[in-house]
Amino acid sequence: MREGNAAPAGARAGEGESDRGLGLCRCRAGRGQRERWRRRGRRGRLLTAAGALCVAAAIALSIYNVWDTWHAGSVASEALSEFELATPLNDSLPGIDSLRPMPEVEIGGRSYIGKLVIPSQGLELPVQASWDYPALRVSPCRYAGSAYSGDLVIAAHNYASHFGGLKDLREGDEVRFVDADGNEFSYAVAFTDVLGPTAVDEMKAADGWDLTLFTCTWGGASRVTVRCANTDGPLNGMR
Repeated sequence: MREGNAAPAGARAGEGESDRGLGLCRCRAGRGQRERWRRRGRRGRLLTAAGALCVAAAIALSIYNVWDTWHAGSVASEALSEFELATPLNDSLPGIDSLRPMPEVEIGGRSYIGKLVIPSQGLELPVQASWDYPALRVSPCRYAGSAYSGDLVIAAHNYASHFGGLKDLREGDEVRFVDADGNEFSYAVAFTDVLGPTAVDEMKAADGWDLTLFTCTWGGASRVTVRCANTDGPLNGMR
């Protein structure tokens, strides 16, 4: 027997225990790694689902905005047709009392005081007698003042079919307003301004301008404001 090549029994047993301990550690490490992968996989799936929901919401919002713009233009066009049928044509501008209330035409349960015409943008829109948010989804609305007293302020949403192109108006562009009696008032754009979202007094004061048009920018951060001057000269009974 070659005694020199034989390892002690205790040493062999120790080596076996060590191997089993190392195997146990490796098994635990493997399970930990797999658990980390599973957690990462769950987070990845959640992030993917959240991203898909955000994309779907953005698409749905875009579709709604397109529909809302189309609907606003369609409803305004129908109201305009009915307004024109109910309004006589009168280009003579007789003497008008500046304190006289503007006549109104009832259409579809809403009251209209006239129509606004912006030739450079191909717009003809009915104007409601007073404003609120549901009304603004239909057509431009009188915000304050009167065409008779030379301080009319008209507000509208920034739909492409309403006042979305207001910022593109240039000095000298023609604007017309026709009241419910068929009297036509002619204006020219003087300048475009940008007011803060809470500048109510500045908007209503109109600084002596005969006609003011305004709309909010996207997000409502400011108001694009167009000031217009009457080009008909002093109107009989109004100045």
